[in-house]
Amino acid sequence: MRKLFSAILLSACIHAYGQSEKSITNSDIKNVKVFISGAQIERTFKTTLEAGVTRLAVENLSNLIDKGSVTANINGDAMVLSTSYELDYLKEKKSSPDLKRLRDSLEVLNANLGDLNMYEAVYNSEAAMLDANKSIGGSNVGLNADNLKKAIDFYRQRMIEIKTKLTDIAKKKVKLNEKIARINQQIQEENEKLNVPYGTILIDISAKQKTPVEIELSYYCQGAGWIPSYDIRAKNISSNINLMYKATVAQNTGENWDKVHVTLSTGNPTLGGNKPQLQPWFLKFYAPVYRQEELSKAPAPATRRGSRDDNSGYSIEGDMSDKIFAGNTVTAMQENQIVTEFEIQIPYSVLSDGKGVLMDIQSFDLPASFTYYSTPKIDKDAFLIGSITGWEKFNLIPGPSKIYLENSYVGESYINPSSVSDTLMLSFGRDKRIVIKREKVKDMNTSKFIGGNLEKQFLFETTIKNTKKDPVTVTIEDQFPLSTDESIKITTGEISNGNYEKETGMINWKFELKSGEIKKIRMGYTVKYPKDKIIQGL
Repeated sequence: MRKLFSAILLSACIHAYGQSEKSITNSDIKNVKVFISGAQIERTFKTTLEAGVTRLAVENLSNLIDKGSVTANINGDAMVLSTSYELDYLKEKKSSPDLKRLRDSLEVLNANLGDLNMYEAVYNSEAAMLDANKSIGGSNVGLNADNLKKAIDFYRQRMIEIKTKLTDIAKKKVKLNEKIARINQQIQEENEKLNVPYGTILIDISAKQKTPVEIELSYYCQGAGWIPSYDIRAKNISSNINLMYKATVAQNTGENWDKVHVTLSTGNPTLGGNKPQLQPWFLKFYAPVYRQEELSKAPAPATRRGSRDDNSGYSIEGDMSDKIFAGNTVTAMQENQIVTEFEIQIPYSVLSDGKGVLMDIQSFDLPASFTYYSTPKIDKDAFLIGSITGWEKFNLIPGPSKIYLENSYVGESYINPSSVSDTLMLSFGRDKRIVIKREKVKDMNTSKFIGGNLEKQFLFETTIKNTKKDPVTVTIEDQFPLSTDESIKITTGEISNGNYEKETGMINWKFELKSGEIKKIRMGYTVKYPKDKIIQGL
């Protein structure tokens, strides 16, 4: 009904006043809201309307605009009647600055190649002339030895120079042709970009009299998005952790964003916002439907409700349920019930070339505690682990992180807030200053026969030394074997006051080590099994 009323009103206005058309080729992008996928773009422009109905054609826009998202607001004594969006395949495409630069470079390279071809022809002609004039003197003139030697020396020397020049020219031509081929390929890619159609938004506006107006245009456009990343820094193991929240914004919409105000949103319009609706779920007995040629064959039962096996010759009527698809700051954060938005305070330019532009979102300090972890049975190095709390209030989303300790790059990790608890655990790499050694204790690892069984005794000693200047907290992890057969008997022995989980066989020791302090821990066990058997992994 509303669309019908608008159409009737538009028709009445056109009939009463007539309609004029006006092209808008220059409109400025002021604000861009970048979603995880896509972007909402806001443009503004000023123009003067004549009395009656005017159709404004806002040209040179992206061809990826969602036509259902287009809205227009007007500041002035006029009224927007309707908006629409169309693609323009006929408009002559403007040459981009990049394309002009490439063509200029190609012209210079072709000129250089022409010069090389000219020199190559001259040297080849000279070499041919030398070959054609090898004879010395006339037919009636005797041959002088000195003249012959001079002629041979001249011929040799000059031919060497010519061949050297020709070799040098050939190498230069190969390099030039490679550059020309690359530039031609780049020009082809740029031309393909220009071959795509422009988008045009049509706005019908009614004005009672000639009046100046300002139009605010908004639309959603595909071909853009942002991904988060993090820089995590710790000055030392006694300080808090600084987390820099960043975003890489890239777009290929066909429109360059020049010094625009950017807002980053954690929303994703492409997922849709409609709640899935459950339908009645009916159960009934399985009743196969056979093809005529398969009547003599009995099909296998279906493995899941609502499936169809085109090879088995029968079908099953499925259910009716729908599918569910599933600190310091340079940013102002706004959170609503659905998404979080970050308003970047500094204007940014993002070209329509698909190349990422890094933007700082927030920087904040988080409390952290550091512990060294080591599993010397597998790796004798100590790994520094930072346990971070308080991160959940900053609305982090999954993304890669770069980790720094004491101003040195440690490595990369990945933050996935949805899969962690209140404490975020991050590895700050290996520290060779915590020296760890695990070895068997001599004379305590024995084997002996008891009746029809073989009994093996094991005892390991782990030595931990802190060579750092500061005290550290260390957690050592080890394990006892677990039996999967009643004939394999395992008896645990010494564990040096470690924490033992019987169900998993895991042992861990946590203790403080002062600077220069050495600590030794032991763990031992006995395995008893039939002597005619071999245990795998022992």
